[in-house]
Amino acid sequence: MPTAQELKLRLEKKIERLRTPEEKAKIMLKYCFDFISRDTNLVWELVNRALQISEKHKYLFGIKHSYKVLGQYYKATSNFDKAIASLNKGLELNHGVSDSSFNAVCLMYLADVYGATGKSEQSVEAYENSLTIFQSLDNMNGKQGAICCLINLGDTFVVKKQYTKALSYFQRSEDLAHNIDAKALIYESRTRIGTVLRIHQRYDEAIELLETCRQYFEDSGHKRDLSTVYNELGGCLFEIGRYKEAFEYLKRSLEIDHQFGLKENEVVVNLNIARCYIRVGNIPDAMKYLAQGNEIGLDIGFDKTKTMISNAFSLLAESLSEIVAQSHEDRQMLRTMSKELEKLTKADSQENRSNTTKLKNIKSNIDEQLTAKIRDRDTIHLQVSDTWRKRFSTSFPRLTEAELTVCTLLKLFPTIKNKEIAEKMNVGTGSVQTYRRRVIKKIGLRSGERLHTFIANF
Repeated sequence: MPTAQELKLRLEKKIERLRTPEEKAKIMLKYCFDFISRDTNLVWELVNRALQISEKHKYLFGIKHSYKVLGQYYKATSNFDKAIASLNKGLELNHGVSDSSFNAVCLMYLADVYGATGKSEQSVEAYENSLTIFQSLDNMNGKQGAICCLINLGDTFVVKKQYTKALSYFQRSEDLAHNIDAKALIYESRTRIGTVLRIHQRYDEAIELLETCRQYFEDSGHKRDLSTVYNELGGCLFEIGRYKEAFEYLKRSLEIDHQFGLKENEVVVNLNIARCYIRVGNIPDAMKYLAQGNEIGLDIGFDKTKTMISNAFSLLAESLSEIVAQSHEDRQMLRTMSKELEKLTKADSQENRSNTTKLKNIKSNIDEQLTAKIRDRDTIHLQVSDTWRKRFSTSFPRLTEAELTVCTLLKLFPTIKNKEIAEKMNVGTGSVQTYRRRVIKKIGLRSGERLHTFIANF
């Protein structure tokens, strides 16, 4: 696949061969859509060149389409107010012009922006208006636009957790795509249906449907759609405990997302991979992917990152509790065996004396395992506490080191008592109570809210 710079060089050569300013502006705007998810700086450069040329020569087509592209640019760079203003400007310029398809596309983009800012009602209204216009167009573009609107409406209702309504939109989009034999849109609709089936925990049905989508997108080379399918398959396989297969699909999805610069998707997939590692007890790798997902999410201002990280940490805490419980049982067993073997090595009988060396070796191995288990447990706790502590400290910078330590211990051990915290911190129980009162005040907990619950959900 050519890089953004290679595409730009090709574009410049084409521009040189074109004669009229209108043709030059038109091709610049066309190329903007190839760059939008790969190099926003190039988009900014091209759309401004196209706008200047169009305004200079009073080329209305170029002006209104420049504002449409600016809307996409500002959405991609999370400047949502300017995105809305640019798209509305495009709609205003098109008023009174017999170009219904332009209005339909602008409204669909506007609905995307409303959705990104959490304005779901306005998003649904804009999609519905766009859908109405697309359905009135008696051509292939109108039918394809209507399918895209139906899919987007379904996605909106998934976010609103109205899954029955979402499913009806996805089924309508699949039926319409069948009518015009638009295979890519058929399988895109089926992928969304697979998502709803996964949410409804109908994992076998979802996997069967998603596998047909995977096969089509792999054969046709639709990589972006393939990334979505891989992520959904990974999610289904995770839920039924097939972690190895889930890893493979999720990592393939992450490669595609990184290749196309799909940052929001990278956040989601990184955190899904972390969940898999947590489930198999590989805490170090889980922490690595949690950190990657969190870092990307913070860089792009992805609102869902905090909730997703919180959910992952809840799963991590649950896994750690299991690991701690298991390691406690293992240590008890190993200590018991070690004591029994020690008795045998001190026995006076001739038979036991002949086995003393072997028994001592066995005891030595057990002691090594015991030490290793304690060391591994402490390493895991340090890795988890360090990452969570930094995130909590950033959110509440007024907390002292001692107060942060209390919060971190509450996160790692949700049922820990003040006496146990005091022992770990080598302070009195009264000091721990004081730290907790100060934490509650500094983080602004309301009356009736429990510190344990707040920290568990953070």
